[in-house]
Amino acid sequence: MGVFGKVEGLVLASAWDASGLAVGYLISTPGEEEYEVLPGGMRDALGPFLRGMVEAEGTVYDEGGRKSIRVETCRFREQAREPARPAESGGAGRMAPGSARK
Repeated sequence: MGVFGKVEGLVLASAWDASGLAVGYLISTPGEEEYEVLPGGMRDALGPFLRGMVEAEGTVYDEGGRKSIRVETCRFREQAREPARPAESGGAGRMAPGSARK
């Protein structure tokens, strides 16, 4: 069972489709915790915030050390220090051909 909470951190891609477009996200906190962003809520709105700092509020879950959040509200806090470069295949949020994936 989750509880309402706030997570602040850097938005990173965690899953990609066959064309290299980011389709899953996580929020990495300054304390090096990672929260998977669950489907629903505002997940799909996070794409433009890749590599940017956000403050997300919603239902937070911690199941055996695996942390996740269903984002209900999200505020952009600051841009990434180095802007994300569009990959060779075009567009932010895409992986360059041959890039490593987790």
